[in-house]
Amino acid sequence: DLLTSAADEDRFEELATTVPLRVDPVTGATVQLGPEGLYQYISESPDGQYLLVYRLQRPFSFRVPYAYFARRTEVWTAAGKLVKVIADLPVSDEVPRMGVPTGPRQVAWDERAPARVLWTEARDGGDPVAAAEHRDAIMRLSAPFDRKPELAFLVTHRCLGWTNLDAADALLMVERDRDRRWLTTWRCDLSDPGRNKVIFDLAEDDDYADPGSPMMALHPDGTRTVRQDGPAILLRGDGATPEGERPFLDRYDLVTGQATRLFSSPADAYETVLCFAAGAAGQAVIWHESPAEPPNLYLTPVGPAPVGTARPGPDTSQSRQLTGWPDPHPQLTGMDKQLIVTDRGDGVQLSGLLHTPPGYVATRDGPLPLVIWAYPYDFGNAGTAGQVRGATTRFTRLTASDPAWFVLRGY
Repeated sequence: DLLTSAADEDRFEELATTVPLRVDPVTGATVQLGPEGLYQYISESPDGQYLLVYRLQRPFSFRVPYAYFARRTEVWTAAGKLVKVIADLPVSDEVPRMGVPTGPRQVAWDERAPARVLWTEARDGGDPVAAAEHRDAIMRLSAPFDRKPELAFLVTHRCLGWTNLDAADALLMVERDRDRRWLTTWRCDLSDPGRNKVIFDLAEDDDYADPGSPMMALHPDGTRTVRQDGPAILLRGDGATPEGERPFLDRYDLVTGQATRLFSSPADAYETVLCFAAGAAGQAVIWHESPAEPPNLYLTPVGPAPVGTARPGPDTSQSRQLTGWPDPHPQLTGMDKQLIVTDRGDGVQLSGLLHTPPGYVATRDGPLPLVIWAYPYDFGNAGTAGQVRGATTRFTRLTASDPAWFVLRGY
């Protein structure tokens, strides 16, 4: 859906133009911070003294989507006065295949500094096949933004992004090796890059070994950091297994590298941790669903498994239901769902979910006509391609075009 004419360009500009305002939520009073423009993103510095502003500008392009149009990244004062142009980029319509644009990208505030901007810059021209000792560099610039940017550290492969830890100068950064299809997570120290340390190192397609993604904490001042418990971080994952997904919550110690399971979805339902109750670190809000139960929220205690028990976490009979969302299509409640796994003939394992009509019994009702919905995905090797993704324990919530509706017609 690219722009195709000058009229498209004018219409896009008309529809995408906004005005940045600061609004008092109590009185409703507003202050205009800048002129009308094609603003993509505005974020306040942790100390509240500056704004980071992303905005598009002409020329547009008929060859690439709007995110690659000419664009600027700027630092303003809190009142809307321009302080520094971090990036002034032309249309990026010659980006190499699987590459990145040149110039600053992923520009963001350092959540653990008063007013410091971090960003990534390609050192290989954005071309993943060009020879380069380091493909990316992490740059930084602090208030009052009147000096040249500093190099924080170099990244061997492509930087996918980072999140702040609680401590100042501490980041979790993810690096991707395109050729190996490999992900490496580093604990980085902006004040001493020599202390940068690998935390996780695995194939990007290996869902069985996925350690999970860090949960985030939103602080009263608006900053966001990885949720920590002392030296440990909390990781939430899908929990892919050969029997289907079993979402989990782990406590991972950054010093010892030891993971402790705090929560795991039961075998007969699908549960995942959404967040924690305010002021109660051991009480988590859980998303719960099962084949016969639509999703609802529960307040559930989480923590290490009691000694001598098999369940990873406390007894969830202590859970309290928070919502009562109804079944949107009760006529499908009795629909059965089975995990089917087979070899496709060349050593690659295929897996999928088989839906059968409510009340159907194969030995009694015999064979049925079958509708197959399939879509190809790209994987690095046969082993990871054959991993099971999905779960039979999830509630089947159908949209209008979902092929599983065919069960109501005997398929």
